Amino acid sequence: MTDNTKRLTEANSAARASFAALNEHAVVQRDNALTASENYEKQIQELRMSQQEMKDELRMKHNAYISEFRTRLNYEEAMGRIIDALQERCRDSQLVEDILQITDELEEQKHEGEEEDVLDVSVRGKTNEQSNIVGRLTSFFS
Repeated sequence: MTDNTKRLTEANSAARASFAALNEHAVVQRDNALTASENYEKQIQELRMSQQEMKDELRMKHNAYISEFRTRLNYEEAMGRIIDALQERCRDSQLVEDILQITDELEEQKHEGEEEDVLDVSVRGKTNEQSNIVGRLTSFFS
């Protein structure tokens, strides 16, 4: 019986050690899973914050675009009223024709998508002609 008790005691010790190792392994896996879960939660939170920042930036850019569009529209409407008033009141037909030609050229550029600076008249080679127009406008309205 002592041999049998000895074997049972050894088997019990071996089983206890095996269960302890399995338990330790399960604890390590659980801790790793919790760490991974926490990391994923942090990543999810960071991505949500990043997404919100991008939404806010998009909203700001959209508002800026709308504001620029409205400003451009107001500018174009004002220029249209100025041209209409000039056509009605100006007695210098050549001046009216020159201004209408300039506005037609600007409309063509706008529709072609060119980003040429309207004030950079030397590029088009009309510096003297436009200076002359400005001079005639100044003298007309003085």
